[in-house]
Amino acid sequence: MTSFAHLAWKSAVLQKPADIVDGKRSSAWSKLADVMVTPLMPVSSETIRRMELQSPTKVYEVYLQSETRLAISEGCSVVVDGETYLVKGVSPWDDFRGQTTYQLVIEDVINR
Repeated sequence: MTSFAHLAWKSAVLQKPADIVDGKRSSAWSKLADVMVTPLMPVSSETIRRMELQSPTKVYEVYLQSETRLAISEGCSVVVDGETYLVKGVSPWDDFRGQTTYQLVIEDVINR
């Protein structure tokens, strides 16, 4: 087991928005992958500046690894512990022992 596997112990589902057909997008999401992520962490002010985030909502970051390149992009969603978060930024790092590591900056999309 890798060091990262000890850190990424939360189960998550990556989803992408449905494709646009005839100028309309259905409300359905399609599943990209089941992954293990780190627990949600507050985003640093440096990350907010670097990704030019301007959101009044609660913003977190998680990290994950994959043996294959995932089609994660802004606008996808991540479901962690039954809560859905919108992906606001993605920073992939390639080839860490044959794995791609991703930093996902996510925001809470549920109004509380």
